Amino acid sequence: MHHATFHRFIRLALISGLLLAQGSCKDSRSRSVTDSGAADDAAHSDAGGDGTVYHDSGQNTSDSGPDSSLDTDGGTQNPCAGWTRSNLKFVGDFETGDISDFTVSGNPSTITDSPVRVGAYALESSLDRFNDPVSYRTEVVPHEHPDAMVGDDMWYGFSIFLPDSYVPDSVWEVVAQWHGRPDFDIGEDWRNPPLALWSNDGIWAVSNIWDSKANTFESGERVYDGSRHFDLGAYVTGRWTDWVFHVKWSYESNGILQIWQDGVLVVDEPGPNTFNDARGPAFKMGIYKGWKHPEAQGNVDKRVLFHDELRIGNASATYCDVAPGAW
Repeated sequence: MHHATFHRFIRLALISGLLLAQGSCKDSRSRSVTDSGAADDAAHSDAGGDGTVYHDSGQNTSDSGPDSSLDTDGGTQNPCAGWTRSNLKFVGDFETGDISDFTVSGNPSTITDSPVRVGAYALESSLDRFNDPVSYRTEVVPHEHPDAMVGDDMWYGFSIFLPDSYVPDSVWEVVAQWHGRPDFDIGEDWRNPPLALWSNDGIWAVSNIWDSKANTFESGERVYDGSRHFDLGAYVTGRWTDWVFHVKWSYESNGILQIWQDGVLVVDEPGPNTFNDARGPAFKMGIYKGWKHPEAQGNVDKRVLFHDELRIGNASATYCDVAPGAW
């Protein structure tokens, strides 16, 4: 997908309020999205006319994580070989053989023994637009709700398998997201997730939204301080893709957003990355697709994908504490 096409897609999703919270919430609409970092971002060659910036995979490759050439499956060159995992708030590797560690959002996911990233089991999420009770959502949320607080430094690791049937589709889909917790007591309502991983029209992409106002709806409409979107290149089917997200959640300049894809640092962005809420974002994963809206027409009506190796680490965690793999 060209950068301009991805820009139009994401912007329509934000303005239309497609990325809303759990199925029971009110379908409120986003009115305005701006980019508070437009002046600084203009220095990038792929800056859009509205100040939105598009980043290609590999643009940010500072030495903050493992060597991109190293194997993360426990081989002799694995930078995590011999590492003992610690500082974990949650482990969801599905080796219990069920989803008892999670709360269902939408249709229930199931457990499978093939494919698996590590161990005996993985999570299978499927969505059938015309036959499932909920046409647009099959997600799970860690049952213990290891939510972050604003200001927390957190690590998240997981792996996603897209089968060969996962052909590109023009209707948007989110496969992992961190959803904000509105302060309803001061008049806030549900908003787009501050951070989300997409698999849109054949590419991996990440969206990030932030707002420093105590009430995003203080003007009577949903207005964010800014947003940024990252094009991470074409997805590959028939194999696992490993993800590690390091986030210091902040609506101020001291925030951190680092993302590794298969051991390669593909995003390294300081600055604001979330909302000014009493509670920080909560993680969920599965399939959330734009089929809630009948006018959304693509070329598929079923989706299946797999997740495994979810770990959530605290501020003392490192890449190797949460990265998918066995060592």
